[in-house]
Amino acid sequence: MAKKILWVEDERYQVDAYMRSLKRRGYEIDFFETPWEVLEYVEEERNRDFSLIIIDLMLPVGEFSKEETQNGLATGVILLLALRRWMANLPCIYFTNIPMSTIAGENVYRLATHVDKTVWLQKGISSDELIGVVRKLIGEGGES
Repeated sequence: MAKKILWVEDERYQVDAYMRSLKRRGYEIDFFETPWEVLEYVEEERNRDFSLIIIDLMLPVGEFSKEETQNGLATGVILLLALRRWMANLPCIYFTNIPMSTIAGENVYRLATHVDKTVWLQKGISSDELIGVVRKLIGEGGES
């Protein structure tokens, strides 16, 4: 059975190449563009047989408050906390354009990595690097 990834990203064009690479390696991907779409899907469909979550940090705020999402900078963190109601032990990759070297990046990084089983990756890494982290997080080991 293929390993299944839940991916949330509001700018799909930024991750299409990564998704193609993962699919070529046998991973299934359920893709969503907004936090509320994925929450509705997981809650209503009860489809929770995922091996990993990949979430962009900066997503539309939607029903979350601007304060809790730090004006959208940390919407992905708040989404992950909501998803953990159903998928408590699922590992997560925060896949973002926010550089950790910025003040905003440092603040969001502290909040984001305070949640168990999370990894922060900067967009722009190679597909092979992403696949290596995915394999490590879901326990496949080995090289890509």
